[in-house]
Amino acid sequence: MNQQTWVNMTNPLVKQGNSFCVRIPNTTVKQINANEGELVAIRIQKLNLEFTPGVLEEYLKLWKNHKALRKFSKEKMITLSTLVFYEGKKALEANDNKSMQTKEEGEKMMNVLKTNRQEIKKDFGEKIYKEYLQFVKIIGEIMCKNNK
Repeated sequence: MNQQTWVNMTNPLVKQGNSFCVRIPNTTVKQINANEGELVAIRIQKLNLEFTPGVLEEYLKLWKNHKALRKFSKEKMITLSTLVFYEGKKALEANDNKSMQTKEEGEKMMNVLKTNRQEIKKDFGEKIYKEYLQFVKIIGEIMCKNNK
């Protein structure tokens, strides 16, 4: 048996009759070179969303109110928001929950962000990684406009 490539994705469970299903996007099916009716192996894990109260709601408001974000599906928006939230949480924890005060703290935080983004690319694949970078850029632009 040849070595298979695993594709990471996040999608909600959908009720269908007495069962639950997870939709697999056509692009993912093509990526693994599979066809309808073929057997596929799936690893599944519950995604634990430990958002600070109100954070996800704020991201969804941004999604509804900013055209640039609506290119992402609601499910993708939730996934990307989760990744951004955890990246920020890791960066703050690296600096004992303080914002950057010194050059060293800034460098430490940037190293955490770089490592986190490498992990996202490895764990979720190139496509999600690129969408993540687009999402971060759009959110940054929105925040800059809102702070003017």
